[in-house]
Amino acid sequence: MACHEEVFTDWEHSHHALANRPLDLALDKPAFSPPHEEMGEGILTTLTLENGKPVLITTDLQGESTTYTLDGVIAVTPLRQYLARLPGGRWQATSVAYDPHAKEWFE
Repeated sequence: MACHEEVFTDWEHSHHALANRPLDLALDKPAFSPPHEEMGEGILTTLTLENGKPVLITTDLQGESTTYTLDGVIAVTPLRQYLARLPGGRWQATSVAYDPHAKEWFE
């Protein structure tokens, strides 16, 4: 940063710089409120706020649900994919993406 201040200044607000960031309710709340449900391949995916935090809930055909806390975001525009922290410290992008301009989810 210090030795390339001008380059850093140009970069820090670019799509590339903003492409991997922590989830921020000030920017991301519209994706989760109101809740959204998406059915695909026998799995119901619900994206909502739970105790004020964005979550992804998967429900299989047997009615068993798993809740994943969403902590990060990949991409800025034209779409955003949210990141769930999985067991073992792995991060996984959601299979659904959110278009903040059209205010809609798609798979």
